[in-house]
Amino acid sequence: MSTLVKVDFSTTLFEKIRIICKDKKIYEVIMENREIYNDIPDDRTNCFRFVKIIHNYLEENTPIKIDKSDIYFQRVSDFYRLVYIKTMEVPYGMVSTYKDIAHEIGRPRAYRAVATALKKNPFPIVVPCHRIIRSDGRLGGITSKSIEFRRKLLELEKGEKNGKT
Repeated sequence: MSTLVKVDFSTTLFEKIRIICKDKKIYEVIMENREIYNDIPDDRTNCFRFVKIIHNYLEENTPIKIDKSDIYFQRVSDFYRLVYIKTMEVPYGMVSTYKDIAHEIGRPRAYRAVATALKKNPFPIVVPCHRIIRSDGRLGGITSKSIEFRRKLLELEKGEKNGKT
């Protein structure tokens, strides 16, 4: 029987990050102070390698090298899985658009559905939804907090940590 395991850590860029793993795969990445799973065993060994990869990305500006097989995609629909896998193919430091992703997964008119899938992304940073922008060049996101989150990560990837070059 598989169980969920959690690891909480922080970085200079983000105060609290929680990685939840299941079957030695990433089940969810939570970037805000919200408690969803309160009854998770504290066996953290499964998640340590993902913590190191994400920590190095945020602190050392090291590209994330996590394979799609390391993500617990069983918890999302087939459409969302296609969107997330295609999003993982956008190179570090580059951007694409919701419309481009829709075309690349064979659903050219589904760009709003792509935006919805990325809005609900349970694997932020690992599935780099911050690299997907609107066709007019603006960052997607509904709240100023989500837009700021994306801006910080794009600046990090451009080498502009904390907004400085």
